[in-house]
Amino acid sequence: MRPALLVSMAVSLLALGCTADPDVAPLGPRTSAELTSALVTEGDLAGEGVVARVESEQKPFLGACVPDSPSAHALARWTLREDRAVTHAVETYRRPADMIDALRDREVCLEKGMRTAMGPVLGALDVDAQHSWCLTEDDRRYRCGGVVAKGDLLVIISADAVGRNETGTIVANLFPAALRGVERVGVRPSKVLPADPTPGEWAPGDPSAALLTLDDLAGEGEVRSLKPPAASVAQLCLLATPEAQAIGSWRLADGSVVVHSVESYENAAGQVRVFTRDSRCTYGDGRWEPGPEWGHLDVHVQVSWCSTRPGVRGCGGVVVRGDLMSTVVVAAETTAAARAAVARLMPLAVAALDRV
Repeated sequence: MRPALLVSMAVSLLALGCTADPDVAPLGPRTSAELTSALVTEGDLAGEGVVARVESEQKPFLGACVPDSPSAHALARWTLREDRAVTHAVETYRRPADMIDALRDREVCLEKGMRTAMGPVLGALDVDAQHSWCLTEDDRRYRCGGVVAKGDLLVIISADAVGRNETGTIVANLFPAALRGVERVGVRPSKVLPADPTPGEWAPGDPSAALLTLDDLAGEGEVRSLKPPAASVAQLCLLATPEAQAIGSWRLADGSVVVHSVESYENAAGQVRVFTRDSRCTYGDGRWEPGPEWGHLDVHVQVSWCSTRPGVRGCGGVVVRGDLMSTVVVAAETTAAARAAVARLMPLAVAALDRV
């Protein structure tokens, strides 16, 4: 594949995914596999008449409805008798209760074009915060849901059925089982990331000092420098002008192309949250996939993503430390190769931030 085409592909990958929680080193970060064990089972749904579990795209359930991205998430969909359905999702955030506050203001984004109705009564649950909603197109079929915050986890249950009372009852009845799932994986305190930097806390530096070098990439085998693109992924997504910027690009031994940008923004952490909310930036007309996991990094915010569309297989990640945003994007022959490359390179990019 031609290097110029791969660079173009790399810059076009605008799908975002996960933040992390690096203040729980003894336990390690949450993983999607861990949260899968917290999902309701067919036994939990026995009273609802399970027909089948449905394989579905593993996007975060709340998606663009909240101003952050989960560091790990799991989701299951079930079809029930009488043309009913249930979705259960478990997601972990830095401040889950804050995400519920944001959802209250933006619940229309759960299903554009539908009218809102009173949500189901969830009852007195042993949680930090809770919220519910119902949506309908024709006052006959409803999509109702509920979300609770417990420690670092958000638990979401959504149901589709005929009638608001019927649909809401399914949601309310499943929350005790969903909270037992939370107990299986254990509750951790929220707000585990460092506080967002205050203005002036980090002195702006020269972003070029934090750009990956050939020495940094020595472990990748034979690496060739390429002409970098004129704009970074963040610029294309945010439509914002950084205070300062450095961009580099390289071709790895397997033909994959890396684009690394380091740029300074007045509110870099806030910019990332804008980045993650815009669906045109998250996956456009392509298919979203979970991004790579790279463990604990000494940053304020971190997000990863993978995206597949015709002719494009790639993954990326962005981290923020103070006013600096460091973004690594890899375009490769396969998504697996791109995911592995980003997971290797992002810790190197974070280490390079120490040079500023």
